[in-house]
Amino acid sequence: AHLIGQDPSLDIAVLRIEADREFEPLSFGDSDRVRTGQMAFAIGNPFGLGETITKGIISAKERSLSDTQRDLFQTDAAINPGNSGGPLVNVQGQIIGINVAIYSPDTQNRGFHGVGFSLPSNDVRESFLQILERGRPVRGYLGVKALDLNAEVRRIVNYPTGKGAVVFSVVPGSPAEQAGLRAEDVIVRYGNHDVESRGHLFTLIQRSKVGGDVSIQVLRDGKGTTMTASIVDSVEGQAAARVDPEGRSPSDQEIAEAIGLKVRNLRTIEQRFGASGVLVVEVLPGRLADQSGLQAGDLIFGLNDRRVDSAGDFFARLLASAAAQQTVLMVRRSGSTYRVGLPRVPRTSEENP
Repeated sequence: AHLIGQDPSLDIAVLRIEADREFEPLSFGDSDRVRTGQMAFAIGNPFGLGETITKGIISAKERSLSDTQRDLFQTDAAINPGNSGGPLVNVQGQIIGINVAIYSPDTQNRGFHGVGFSLPSNDVRESFLQILERGRPVRGYLGVKALDLNAEVRRIVNYPTGKGAVVFSVVPGSPAEQAGLRAEDVIVRYGNHDVESRGHLFTLIQRSKVGGDVSIQVLRDGKGTTMTASIVDSVEGQAAARVDPEGRSPSDQEIAEAIGLKVRNLRTIEQRFGASGVLVVEVLPGRLADQSGLQAGDLIFGLNDRRVDSAGDFFARLLASAAAQQTVLMVRRSGSTYRVGLPRVPRTSEENP
């Protein structure tokens, strides 16, 4: 087989198989029509045993493992190592998903526990066609950084109830800036979809048609307004982004350096004793974490009133929060629990007036 192209964000690739016989491919089904509770079959090669099929149902839709990955189907059809890349099919034998992950509480001996995840077929087909046409996947780009709604953010933007995502910075020169989006706008509707969360917003943006216009409904100072943005290719849009002369938001690396905190995932034996969260392994002297009183050996189990599950999850949410607001960490130390506040990392212009 020869590699034609790949899509790292979906963790899939397009291969060309050369053989002296014809292949009969499965057809793609419409994953938008998939419903929770419908029957599904997972096909793969678990543990190298050979071609295997398992039966289950679609347990849930729109599951997210990270902010950078599309929403996934959850299924209880048995998926094990060796099933990844295999299809999830419906009763007509159409591909409705590609198996990509499982949930296993035992990180040392991963096995199926009734929770598997599959990429929806419409996302896979879209990427497949784009790779064939352009050699790479094409994603929509708006040019915003956003936050999920929590009690502190709701207070700042005066939005006590309802769903949506809060803009905390707009990339200069981006479609978002040209459309008139501002920091602290609450995006409640994007195109024809109500915005459920920050991750949902980014999924909608990535799926937008490049070169097309999309309407965006926001709440600003308690009042609703609608604007139109022209979506561009994410690669081209990020390359064209200019530097804000009035003081840009700090980059992820600058935020991490300003905080000065190193953590690690908990080991299996630590988890078996009931611990959850991440363990602080180093606090750099003079940085924000040190000034806030964090110490090596602290167990961080919450961030802005949400549970922390892993180091990757912790840093993704910490970097998003620290650029816009004070971040509150829940810390356990020597059997006692503390709330530790990390101050917002200042913008460049605030550091260098």
